[in-house]
Amino acid sequence: MPSPQTLFTDNIELLKQVAQNAYSNGHDQLNNNILLIIKNIIDEIVAEPNMWDEKCTFNTKTIGQQLIKDLEEFDASVLLKNSFLCGSLYRFLVEYTFKSPLNDDYGSHTVNSLLHDINSRDLLSNKLGELPRLEKQVKYANGDMKNELVRELITRPELQNFINFEPLVKKTEQFHDKWENELTQKQLKSKEISAHADKLFDKIQSIDNKANFIALDQGFKNLKDKKEAKIESSTKLLKIFGAILLAIPLCILIYQAVSFFSDFEYNKSTNITSKIFQTTPFIALELLFLYFFRIILHDHNATKTQID
Repeated sequence: MPSPQTLFTDNIELLKQVAQNAYSNGHDQLNNNILLIIKNIIDEIVAEPNMWDEKCTFNTKTIGQQLIKDLEEFDASVLLKNSFLCGSLYRFLVEYTFKSPLNDDYGSHTVNSLLHDINSRDLLSNKLGELPRLEKQVKYANGDMKNELVRELITRPELQNFINFEPLVKKTEQFHDKWENELTQKQLKSKEISAHADKLFDKIQSIDNKANFIALDQGFKNLKDKKEAKIESSTKLLKIFGAILLAIPLCILIYQAVSFFSDFEYNKSTNITSKIFQTTPFIALELLFLYFFRIILHDHNATKTQID
């Protein structure tokens, strides 16, 4: 079965055979006119079968298979069958001319001329009432079929896209405006969030600085307490060492005084050198305590300077 899109291309040999056999062999004028129309239309189809397949989509879908059947059963001497074939071909001819621009190529111009010649010379009007099916096909082709063709054209996706183009553009513009407004609002909201985040960051940083200051202040306070405790401790040591430093010379004096009076009482001679040697350990001890006293005093003064 031939494809609806290639009806004439696939049956080009059958068309040629019918055109070759479509000649008059009798005196029936109506049959002669019908055969002439059949031959002329088929000649145009055979000249450009691709164009006829492209333009005659409506009748290809509706009567395409019936046309092939009539071509296969063609008999030039049978008027009734010829009228069936002629009616079908006439419908294809009207559709082809209807879908062809007025300034189309030469091939379409000759087809338009053929249709004009058929209609102007009344080739189908003589005794057309004797063939009601043919009459019906001719009237349908020149009337309601054209309305069907218009309906087919305006329902094509290409034309619907064109018709819907302007509403689609408006819808696109509305969508663009809506999207732009939403984007602007989101940008404003983003700026507000960013500003709020900056304020929050500054606040957190301020709190952090305060916390650091409090921690630093507490640290200094703790350090001060430690230094004051150290000063208090060193003060006690200075008092102890000071007392020791005073006690050693006092002990030496007391010892020497007691020794002197003892010798004097027993009329003993006093050996000054011996006395000096006896006090040497005390002098050394005094110097040692004096050394530690100076170290403690120096540390005490340094600590007080840090606090002040």
